[in-house]
Amino acid sequence: MAPVRRLLLLAALVAACADEEPEGYRIRGSLLDGETGEPVSRATFYVHAFHDATDHQVSLDPADPATFEMVMPAAEVRLRIADKSRRYRLYEERHVLHRGDNELDVRLEPTHFVRLHGRVLDADTGEPLERTEGIGGDARLHVRDEDGKDGIVTVPDEDGSYSVRVPRHRLRFRFVNTGKGPVEPTLDLSGYEGDAFEHDILMR
Repeated sequence: MAPVRRLLLLAALVAACADEEPEGYRIRGSLLDGETGEPVSRATFYVHAFHDATDHQVSLDPADPATFEMVMPAAEVRLRIADKSRRYRLYEERHVLHRGDNELDVRLEPTHFVRLHGRVLDADTGEPLERTEGIGGDARLHVRDEDGKDGIVTVPDEDGSYSVRVPRHRLRFRFVNTGKGPVEPTLDLSGYEGDAFEHDILMR
């Protein structure tokens, strides 16, 4: 067989194999509210895909659309989607992909957490607590269930305002990087049915 003809045949075989097995496993996904089925913006979500056997990871930062796209080198994928706003629970599921495009509708479970908001104020002066008050670094607010679970950390704004989503439980406040503590260290939201609760935290 002539060399040129052999090269043409080899090229055709490579092209045929490429058509049969496209490179990688592409995930095209959409975020949906698990109760309403409506699209959910990725603006507060981190999307991670892992192939645990090889420690391969692809991560996407928050973005505006409700859709995402990534390519993985193997079929076994662990998909982890975290909402930093805490409106939706952590999604973590394993998927087995096929070659080429894989369309995934990810249905997210709402937390139905309360938006707790208000200001962190000095109990004696009524002024916002200085962000660098005390030991060094920004004064950070920790909010937890009284049993120590489901904690969240936030740094109040310069005017003392804060806003976090919390479970409808009895909560405990704690501050770091400040020599002061909350006058009332607990707040009971058990049974509260509203979507938001305003609460100023007085420090002394």
